[in-house]
Amino acid sequence: MLIRKDPFSCIVHGLTANITHGITKKVDRWTSDAIQALQEASEAYIAAIFEDSNLVCIHSKRVTVKPKDMQLIQRIRGETSNLEEQEEEMKKQNLIKNTGKIKNKEQKEREINHQQEREQERKRREQEMKSLRLSKKGG
Repeated sequence: MLIRKDPFSCIVHGLTANITHGITKKVDRWTSDAIQALQEASEAYIAAIFEDSNLVCIHSKRVTVKPKDMQLIQRIRGETSNLEEQEEEMKKQNLIKNTGKIKNKEQKEREINHQQEREQERKRREQEMKSLRLSKKGG
């Protein structure tokens, strides 16, 4: 194990004490096996992110891993590093409930459409920036 057991356990307890979105019961007790499984999975994930980030770093002819390397890996994997983007994605997938912001079905549909429009606009801007960068490289 790379991370010490007690600090990791404190983090898990702290995080789960604050999360009660769709859960009817509050989770306040964990078995040691559950904590160990979470820790092993977390360490494997972190190690994989660092390995892939190192490959990106080597590909760009550098020896130092930078945050942008990790962000690229997360983006390639379909993960987002921005918490707001993650929350929007979860709302789209109806994994978390909006707390009183959307009162009826029509408002919910408008909110989803608005989110989709924002996402399309963001993608359009990224595409423009990409084509602008390519035109600068070529010219």
